[in-house]
Amino acid sequence: MIDITQDFMYWKLLLEYLILELGGNSLWFDRFLAQHIAIFYYFMIVLMYAISPRMAYHFSECVENHAFTTYDKFLLLQGVNESAIGPIGKELFEREQDDLLSDLKDIPKKACDRRINEFVKRARAAKIHAYIISHLRKEMPAMMGKAKTQQRLIDNLEDEFAKVQREYHLPMGDFPNVDHFKEVLSGYSIDKFEKLKPKLIQSVDDMLGYDIPELLRSFRNPYE
Repeated sequence: MIDITQDFMYWKLLLEYLILELGGNSLWFDRFLAQHIAIFYYFMIVLMYAISPRMAYHFSECVENHAFTTYDKFLLLQGVNESAIGPIGKELFEREQDDLLSDLKDIPKKACDRRINEFVKRARAAKIHAYIISHLRKEMPAMMGKAKTQQRLIDNLEDEFAKVQREYHLPMGDFPNVDHFKEVLSGYSIDKFEKLKPKLIQSVDDMLGYDIPELLRSFRNPYE
């Protein structure tokens, strides 16, 4: 608890020095805006994400990239105003400056990583979905009793998931929600599902095992 309090006071002091350095300490409104704009930004991002995740990600990247270029330009032109913040504030400011700029420079790379991770997550989910659908189709009879068998498979879907997991050695954490899958599955005829295509599964494995890591290695931060 003491460490958390000390960290809070440290960052509060740094924020106050940043406000002084940027010249926003003369008016009450400037101080209030500097200290509370992050709250407004958070709720605005949440609202935008509810409307469109892509729009929220793009807006966040634009704001963060603008913050980096503006802050970096200000430091290059103005430097640190020691007369406004004092020697202790100057030392604190300069000590954190490199870390802050480093974090800002990493924003484009983190944004790219976030998108790639989301893509990988979807690819793994699609792969497991294909395994589940193929397994359920194989359990269906060729002629009689299709409706009864389908209902039995849906009622015991959790057990069928476990069979697929053991057969293909898949992580259970990647499997979809059982209740939601049951609800969706009840609207389809399982016997009409496609058979598993090993070549497509292998293509996904190659992409996840080779193409994606190569893409991450080739990515370059535009600010470096």
